[in-house]
Amino acid sequence: MIGPALRKPDFQRETNHWSPNQVASLLDCFVNGDLIPSVILWKSTQHLFVIDGGHRLSVLKAWILDDYGDGPLSRSFFGDDLSIQQRKAAQQTRKIINEKIGSWQHFQAKTKDAKLSADDLRKRNAVISRGLPIQWVNGDADKAEASFFKINTQGTPLDTIEELLLKNRRKPIPIAARAVIRAGNGNKYWSSFDNHKASEVEELAKAQNIPLTNVHVIGDSWNDLSMFKTKAKSYSFEHAEEGIQAEVDHVVENFAEMVNTLHLIDE
Repeated sequence: MIGPALRKPDFQRETNHWSPNQVASLLDCFVNGDLIPSVILWKSTQHLFVIDGGHRLSVLKAWILDDYGDGPLSRSFFGDDLSIQQRKAAQQTRKIINEKIGSWQHFQAKTKDAKLSADDLRKRNAVISRGLPIQWVNGDADKAEASFFKINTQGTPLDTIEELLLKNRRKPIPIAARAVIRAGNGNKYWSSFDNHKASEVEELAKAQNIPLTNVHVIGDSWNDLSMFKTKAKSYSFEHAEEGIQAEVDHVVENFAEMVNTLHLIDE
């Protein structure tokens, strides 16, 4: 009942920060009846917003749907042209889950098996009987946002770039970055633009939905440091100050040398 009413507020992080092993760890806790922290929600006049616990909810939904980024729901969101990196991550996650935990379908089949071991009975009963604890944030939207940033200084904390994007989420560069990450889909962070500009943002984002690990950036000044701190491969020039050179992956003599160092991603 509660699922369709859930929404992510615009100050919430993108739900893609966990590794496959973190996904498996959460599911291991779930099927073994171990403690899982509460999901924290805030209620507006129309929706229920997830202040903390977005990754936990996403993992459980992915498990039930067997969709870790390459299934029907993901394809309807990102389109059929999924990146190689996304496909590989999804396949790796599914393999780990099936080996260590078992699929949701596996547990469903066990509900009809009358000859289960004591351990399998315990896990089956834990899965079919438990839910996630919920806590509520009381107050207005500003209180909900303040709670989010306070909570996320612990657990899986926001990294510097995430925090910068979220706190400046109504400015052009963060809007563009989040649009690209989401392939122009999902929450319309750019909804305040007129319809023509909003459509253009979505189309450009879809066209540029390239993993940051496949992006190469180059700069030679102090105002380039934030760019170097992303997951992109970074370059600077030999004429740049030593402090700038220390922040990049590669130092090159000129742009031509940078181009010569590029390697195609194995497919």
